[in-house]
Amino acid sequence: STLQRDSSTLQRMAMIKQSLYIFKTSPILGNGTASYGSVIKTRNLQQETWEFPPNPSDRWITTVHPHNDFCHWCIQFGYIGGTFFLLLMGYLFVFFLKAISISCLNSILGIGTVIFFGICSSCDMMLGSSIPQSFFILGISISMARILRTKFSTR
Repeated sequence: STLQRDSSTLQRMAMIKQSLYIFKTSPILGNGTASYGSVIKTRNLQQETWEFPPNPSDRWITTVHPHNDFCHWCIQFGYIGGTFFLLLMGYLFVFFLKAISISCLNSILGIGTVIFFGICSSCDMMLGSSIPQSFFILGISISMARILRTKFSTR
């Protein structure tokens, strides 16, 4: 298949496997913030994106991430972070789903935002970058605020 031969897909799959390996080093509390590149550097692992082992003096490696928000949260904060990430996305989805009867448009916009960022963050690191993260927070906040305003103004 075309996807199996695509180098970007192969690299991302390799990064997910590498993320699982790194996650196993400290599964409960995680390795700390910005630890994906640091663990690769300290353990002299193969950096899958560029396909060569990092030089210990390279500084750029500490900014490397696994291109997957869930994996990134699990690596940084362990089971606690992964659970929090899933609970946050699940809570937002359920909140907007329940609020359809209050404000259909804002609920659909909120659900759309959660689904869009949920899908995109499994392919690339959306919530770890400042600009997409800002759009996510802004979109969710506006939708929630409008729903809550409508809910409390009808009481």
